[in-house]
Amino acid sequence: MNLDLGTELVKSALTLAVSGATLTFGWYAGSRITARWDQKKKRRELTLATTDAFYRSYGEFFAVWKEWSARRRAGVDETARSQLLTRAATAEGAMEALLLKLAVERRLTGNDVEVLGCFRQACQAVRESIRDNRAVGTSGGPWDSSDVPGYLVFKGLATRLAQIVSREAEFPEDDKARHDFRTITSNRFETEWVKIGQRLLDG
Repeated sequence: MNLDLGTELVKSALTLAVSGATLTFGWYAGSRITARWDQKKKRRELTLATTDAFYRSYGEFFAVWKEWSARRRAGVDETARSQLLTRAATAEGAMEALLLKLAVERRLTGNDVEVLGCFRQACQAVRESIRDNRAVGTSGGPWDSSDVPGYLVFKGLATRLAQIVSREAEFPEDDKARHDFRTITSNRFETEWVKIGQRLLDG
């Protein structure tokens, strides 16, 4: 009788131990899966927010560009030019913030960094043209035709940047983020962005 009772107690203890281990493992595995899912969801939300910010900034640049072109043809009004210059500067500031966000939230390749640096200079061309009271464009000519090199490179870079933006966020190391943003905002692209951009697009 006592032997049977002891055997039952051992069986019960083993059952409880197995059940406890199973529950612990299930909780641990579930927690890991949940944490991984939450991280993936957060990265997806960051990607969507960044993508939305890019499209809004690009749309504002395009609107300012087209409105400036129309006003120049109709005759320049200084008040309107001043307002457009302010809008262009605001859009450029938003784009600068977006480039910082990308440097911090994306693992950028060397080509990615160059695309961002060239696109930053292309955006400045819009503001500078309004500031100087001339047609939007560069030394290669005004962007009044889809065949103008500067125009083609600007559009191509916008497409490349949209692809970079839409990639799921993978955070880089702090040193790399600082280095990438410093490179993106350097003067290296100031006079060569069309040439560099064309090389990137051809490659």
